[in-house]
Amino acid sequence: MPRETDPFRNYVEFQRNNKWKCQFCEKEYAGSATRIKAHLAGVGGYGINDCKDVDGQVRSEALKALKVKTQVESSNRQGNVEEAPHQLVIASNEDGRRETSLAAIPKPEL
Repeated sequence: MPRETDPFRNYVEFQRNNKWKCQFCEKEYAGSATRIKAHLAGVGGYGINDCKDVDGQVRSEALKALKVKTQVESSNRQGNVEEAPHQLVIASNEDGRRETSLAAIPKPEL
């Protein structure tokens, strides 16, 4: 059975260059329906600028849709952490160095 088309895709016009143009601010972006929702909701963390011209109702609906998706994803991730609790966590500092979190390294058995 095919997936439902995301209703937020109705707020953009798809271009020939695999990009989409927001019907509110007229700016072009690339990406999935999640990035469309993030753009319309004005939420950071998705690598896209927020729309300054979207109306309040659409912004509210997009924000609500993103919260539901985030809650589902985070509940799925929690299960993965329990399955593999000793994975190394690597983060980048501002100067570009990578660090390993010592909290994520398992203690040796004595």
